[in-house]
Amino acid sequence: MPRTAQDVVGDLHALLDAAHLSGPFVLVGHSLGGLFARLYAQTYPDEVRAVVFVDAFGVEIPSLMGSEWPAYRQQLDGPLPQFTDSPSFEVIDIDKSVEQVAAAAAFPPIPTVVLTRTEPFALPPTVPAWQGAKLEQAWQDATADLVALRPQTPHISATGSDHFVQIHQPDVVVAGVVLAVQRSAPNR
Repeated sequence: MPRTAQDVVGDLHALLDAAHLSGPFVLVGHSLGGLFARLYAQTYPDEVRAVVFVDAFGVEIPSLMGSEWPAYRQQLDGPLPQFTDSPSFEVIDIDKSVEQVAAAAAFPPIPTVVLTRTEPFALPPTVPAWQGAKLEQAWQDATADLVALRPQTPHISATGSDHFVQIHQPDVVVAGVVLAVQRSAPNR
């Protein structure tokens, strides 16, 4: 620890190989998992059929947050409250991971779908409102950059959902996956 996106991508690639599963795969990445899915697609483009980003972390967030990034990154580095006693909590070096994605090959020409929440992050009371507003704006701007990765990328809002779209509106995630698969069908 800490691990990087490259470590996670390497582990996933080894796992799929050891399980004798052949692609191409549809990757679905939530939050920081979006960073991993993006790097996997950039590293192994022939093994990826489509990518669905679910309220995903965009590589632009650190720069968009500016001087507020270190404080926000510190919150990301810790486990969620329900996992504070877990010795298996995985720590990711986000800054290094962002650098790895930026240094990797361009995002491949594969179908992509972007799902986002409409409700703000639930932030601890210690975070000033203006910092929360800056985070929300940075997340929206980074989401726009995810949408711009591929021409004509569908952007679906999970109305009424917070960051955990897959928990609150799993049907929206399923619809995003179905759409990505349909867009990757031959003759499209």
